[in-house]
Amino acid sequence: MSSTPVSTGPHTFRLTASFGAADLLSDDFDIAAALGRADAALYAAKRSGRDCVRTFSKLDEPMQSATRSN
Repeated sequence: MSSTPVSTGPHTFRLTASFGAADLLSDDFDIAAALGRADAALYAAKRSGRDCVRTFSKLDEPMQSATRSN
């Protein structure tokens, strides 16, 4: 992900984003649990220094890095 400066008047901002994603398997009907996994992935991304993506899958290790760029 890249961060492009945005200027508004005399101020310049650099916007970044962190994302968390979770697998929703066909046999996984517990939406609350899937949202909890996505939320855990999002906070893992933020703890990793922000501006990155983390995924959470029931099939893999609990959390793994997908991408990160500065």
